[in-house]
Amino acid sequence: MLVGTFASFLAAFLMSKIKNIFVASLMPALANILVGIQIYVISNLKVAFFITTGQIMLSEIIIVTLIGIPLFKILTKNKTLTKLLKIEKSSRDIFKKVSNG
Repeated sequence: MLVGTFASFLAAFLMSKIKNIFVASLMPALANILVGIQIYVISNLKVAFFITTGQIMLSEIIIVTLIGIPLFKILTKNKTLTKLLKIEKSSRDIFKKVSNG
């Protein structure tokens, strides 16, 4: 339980330090290597580390990168929502920077 919480904290911390949204979206997958290690260490059955960790990482990439980034892009275009959530203009412009190179 603590390992998963720490992995989430680590992912959020690393994401906050990275300016490129695509690279930042990969941090949860990388941080969850810790969860794969925990499962391998505490499991009675010695499950295949790379298969288990790969599945966890793949699910994070699908959820955060493939679904999360487009959803973030759609939501930040809604001016009413961004005003309600008080999202700064600089946060909305992340995609313009990433898209333009």
